[in-house]
Amino acid sequence: MNRGCLGAALMIAVLGGAACASSGVDSAASGPVPTAGPTTTAPGSGTGADPLEWRVVGTGDGSAIMLSIPEAALFATASAQLNAAADDLLKAVAARILASWPGARVEVHGHADSRPGPYPASNDELAQRRSEEVVRVLREKGLPASQLHAVGHGSRQPVAAEVLSDGRPDPQGQAANRRAEIVVIPGA
Repeated sequence: MNRGCLGAALMIAVLGGAACASSGVDSAASGPVPTAGPTTTAPGSGTGADPLEWRVVGTGDGSAIMLSIPEAALFATASAQLNAAADDLLKAVAARILASWPGARVEVHGHADSRPGPYPASNDELAQRRSEEVVRVLREKGLPASQLHAVGHGSRQPVAAEVLSDGRPDPQGQAANRRAEIVVIPGA
C-alpha cells in the first residue's frame, strides 16, 4: 500500500509496502501464529458492500482473517483515546465480523513503533491500552466479550524498518509500525 492511503483505505498485513505478508502474532499471548503465506482477499471483501480489505493468512492451525488498521485511522500518535472517525470504522468492522464469522475468536493486536515517546508508561502499555480500547468499542457494537481478546505487542513486531540506511529515523517506517491488527479465527 502506498503510504498516502492511511485512514480511508485499509491494507492488510503490511502497511507501507507493496507486498502483503503477515507480521505474525505472539503465540505465547494468543495461540495460532499467522505466518507469511498465501494472502487472498476474503470472500466479499473490498466490494461495494464492504470497503474493508480483509485477508486470509495461514496459521499453524489453519487460517485466520486479518485486517490491519493504521494508527491514524484510530488514534492520535502516543494516545490510547480513539479519534472521532474510529467509531464508524469499528462499527463497520463489527458488522462484518458478526455477519461473516459469527462465533469466531477475535484478537485485537496493538503495535507501536520503537521510539520512546511522551506516553506516560511504555510502548508496551500504549499498545495494550489501544487494543483494549478497540475491544471495548467492538463490544459496544455487538460482539460478545467472550469472543474478544486484546493483545499489546509494543514495538516487538515491526512491519517496516524505522531507520534509514544512513542512520536517520524513517518517519514512514515508524508510522507503518503503529497499527492495530484485528485477527478473526473462525471455529476457534
